[in-house]
Amino acid sequence: MRPRMPFAFRFPVLFLPVTGLLFCGCSTVIDSHAQKAPAVAAWQAGNYPRTAELLESKVNSTRGSGDELMWQLENGLFQFSRGKFDDALRCFNAADRLMRDYDERAVVSVRDAGAETGSALLNPNVLPYKGYTRDRILVPFYRALAYLGKRNEQGFHVELQRMREAQKNAASRHAKNIEEERRKLAAEQEKGRTGIAESRIAADPNYRAATKELYESARRAYGNYLNPVAVFLSAIGYLRRGDLENACVDFRRLYEALPSEPFIQQCYATLLRRTGRAVPEQLKNVVPLSADMGRGMVYVIFANGRGAAFRQIKINLLVTGFAFPVCEYYPAPFSGLRISGGGRETVTFRLADMDAILSQEHAELLPIRITRIVVSYAVKEAATAAAVALAWNADPLAGALTLAGTSLYKQVFNTADTRNWEFLPKEFQFAGIPMPEDRMVRIVPFLPAGALGTGFRVAFSPGCTAALLYIQAQSGNAIQYQIFEFQP
Repeated sequence: MRPRMPFAFRFPVLFLPVTGLLFCGCSTVIDSHAQKAPAVAAWQAGNYPRTAELLESKVNSTRGSGDELMWQLENGLFQFSRGKFDDALRCFNAADRLMRDYDERAVVSVRDAGAETGSALLNPNVLPYKGYTRDRILVPFYRALAYLGKRNEQGFHVELQRMREAQKNAASRHAKNIEEERRKLAAEQEKGRTGIAESRIAADPNYRAATKELYESARRAYGNYLNPVAVFLSAIGYLRRGDLENACVDFRRLYEALPSEPFIQQCYATLLRRTGRAVPEQLKNVVPLSADMGRGMVYVIFANGRGAAFRQIKINLLVTGFAFPVCEYYPAPFSGLRISGGGRETVTFRLADMDAILSQEHAELLPIRITRIVVSYAVKEAATAAAVALAWNADPLAGALTLAGTSLYKQVFNTADTRNWEFLPKEFQFAGIPMPEDRMVRIVPFLPAGALGTGFRVAFSPGCTAALLYIQAQSGNAIQYQIFEFQP
């Protein structure tokens, strides 16, 4: 009589996934994009109490997991948009500590090795979300504004310097990340675990349509992972300190990225003249600004729309298959803003295409991510085949149960890594106008079809000579703004 198989060997699938889930984030089973849907819906509808409740719950439940950074970023931006600057700083400080921890880890560690093994056995969500290059630039960007909201201009300048360093190192950091990912996957490739041809994924029509849109968006990005909104805020910081030389360098970079924007031309030409530098022939007819650019202007940053997210698509092969992330883009609720005051009027223009910035980074990481997905698929297939064979040889009933269990296991953990900072805007727009004598500006949004939306007035304090106005419209039904007044 054949000996009965021990319980643990009959049902190995019950132990491996549960053990893995103890050490990774919640997105291993339910992808991040799906998890965020309720919070995003509440946020876009302007239901801020519900948004706060959902985000706080997620931050608390993912603390210490690989998903914590992502939820701290979402909650930080939400708190910032509501003018709760202390809460925003707590979230962004926690996010910054996590990112620095990831960046400063040894190249090879027991923790990383365990995550790599878990990634192969489960899915890439086992690996911690370390943030995109974009995230490392925007955390100090928002912290700088939060300090400004607390009337701490010194803190504003400290964060600007951190933001400049992050922008300076963006390209080299991204190249290092790609090299590290390739190194980690090289061992698996040598073992033959990537034997399932990537061509199976590349031939899928859904994948081809998604990547076509991805590469089209990525082509609109800026060289060396430049984020123009960060460069713009850096320039304001220099202007506030009276450092026209460095402000001129920043506006030169903006002019090189956006050479056809009249206001960028005007700012750059003004600073060239004020620093005694030669004005290029194409800018000689540009009328310079008469106001003090650091102490006599109202600058407007318009965070327009909902930024790109990742959604998962699946390619099925027999029992399981591949699940991978593709970019999903959303229409902007407004085409721009009209700002008027003191007898002057201007309109915002797109300063930073955030969809393009994310698309550029994702497009360069995509081949590595596909390889990682194929590795995970091959490892799971090999592991489950071995488990079924072992069980079947010991007991046909155990073999049948193990086959059913491993099939369920492969389906449950066929989840794409869709983690991303989703509360960021689709684009940042920008404008500037001299501070009106009555300290009042009127804002009117333009709808995509060209019609005018409902306008509103913004009043600055008596005696205020310079200010930054941050306006966020995550949807056509939810517009909020923050006033940041500079000290005289």
